[in-house]
Amino acid sequence: EPDFTDVLAFCGVPTKLFCQVAMETVHVIIESKAPELQIKFPKTEDECLAAACGFQTISYQQAIDTCVCVIDGYHLAMDEPTDAENCVPDEFFSTFDDCYGINIQGASDHQGRFLYLGIGGPGSREDDEALVECPLGDLIENLPGNFCAISDCGYVPTEHVIPMFGDDRAAIPQNKDFNFRAAQCRYQIAHAFGVMVEHWTLLQGTLPCCPTEAWRFVECVARLHNFCMGWGD
Repeated sequence: EPDFTDVLAFCGVPTKLFCQVAMETVHVIIESKAPELQIKFPKTEDECLAAACGFQTISYQQAIDTCVCVIDGYHLAMDEPTDAENCVPDEFFSTFDDCYGINIQGASDHQGRFLYLGIGGPGSREDDEALVECPLGDLIENLPGNFCAISDCGYVPTEHVIPMFGDDRAAIPQNKDFNFRAAQCRYQIAHAFGVMVEHWTLLQGTLPCCPTEAWRFVECVARLHNFCMGWGD
């Protein structure tokens, strides 16, 4: 499939100039105040109620009525960091994905739009650890009342994080029933990541930037993803 290197070859644009223009564009997008480019996590009672009503509409028999977002992690592949980037390269290597990268934590609404997308730590971080270390963890734990986030079984349950059941517990009838309903909601974050990767082919390889600059790219992608989803793309 075509990627940015085709632009360089076809237009004769130097790589350094292309990267400079790309980063300037990223900066403009993440600094934009345009409503359609904003990412807003529900915080107030009314915002949470509206978000929960959305998930209730896609839950079997409208059984899930307090979920305001669904969460998951994504491994963003990157080139091996260098010592000059002030990081420990081994911390960025994921044995599960067998490559270097960073752990991205995301939360989406019932339509697959990101309510949060940010860096949870180096690629070796497990999702439950990354959630605690990034702002998303605090956003979830500060949800009012009984509102919660639904996750897969890789996360640790808390007052506001409700993981699906895994291992032998998933075979227990009432747990199996919950997993069936929760999966209908949790599908949306998997869908969000899938659409994001399909739209932005740069994510299908290794990201050509250092870990300290990756957050800009991540936020830019999240804003553009929501903008495209808003137009039904």
